[in-house]
Amino acid sequence: MDIQAIIDQVVGALREAPEKVHEIVADPAGAIEQITGHRLEEGDLASVAQGVLAKIGEEGGDLQEKLAGYKDGLKAGTYTLNTSMTPDEMIQIMAASSEEDQDGEGS
Repeated sequence: MDIQAIIDQVVGALREAPEKVHEIVADPAGAIEQITGHRLEEGDLASVAQGVLAKIGEEGGDLQEKLAGYKDGLKAGTYTLNTSMTPDEMIQIMAASSEEDQDGEGS
């Protein structure tokens, strides 16, 4: 299994239908399996999630603007997420403001 190919497939699916971000946040493993046909283990799932966020941050432009409308926008960066988090907790982490980082509360 090629993690980069899976990342590319997920980003491609988000380009075509940015609303899929809700599915990915609600059930990352299920949504990624639906998009790619691959069932991922937790470590691979985290790598794919981080890779997708990084690629969106690198590419910016239309995809980033389309996704920015979801829960105050997703910020590019490296995140530690896990399967026990709720979708709102994941979005809150991915949309953290730089003010939190400056206060020492962010990563």
